[in-house]
Amino acid sequence: MPSPHLKSYFDRVKRLSDERAELTADIAEVLKEAEGDGFDPATIRRLVGEELRRERDPSGFAEK
Repeated sequence: MPSPHLKSYFDRVKRLSDERAELTADIAEVLKEAEGDGFDPATIRRLVGEELRRERDPSGFAEK
């Protein structure tokens, strides 16, 4: 039987993995809706990625 400490870590990682899967499905659904409204999902993903990088390191980006 694994230690209670190990089981706790296991349970937390499992729960977070499940939540990540749900979030991934939610994001896919939003992108599908956007595509249905005529927007390009790849462009949205790129813009979101750029915004997240800018938030993490504002000095690394120059305004264009």
